[in-house]
Amino acid sequence: MKRPRLRRIDHEQAVKDMLACKPEIYVTMDPGAWDSLLAEAYRVGAVLLEVVEGDRGIYYTAAYQKEGK
Repeated sequence: MKRPRLRRIDHEQAVKDMLACKPEIYVTMDPGAWDSLLAEAYRVGAVLLEVVEGDRGIYYTAAYQKEGK
């Protein structure tokens, strides 16, 4: 499944909203990943958060959300 062009949003704000329990659907993903679960989550307006694991923990590197959400 080919990953479409996604609408990027401010990942720092998305993480702050998630940690503050802002009502939203948040889905984590590997950079560049794309499958039917991610496609459906994006389609319904979920926030997709790209994460990488480094030697000092987990880092959020990007966030995406469909426009109009």
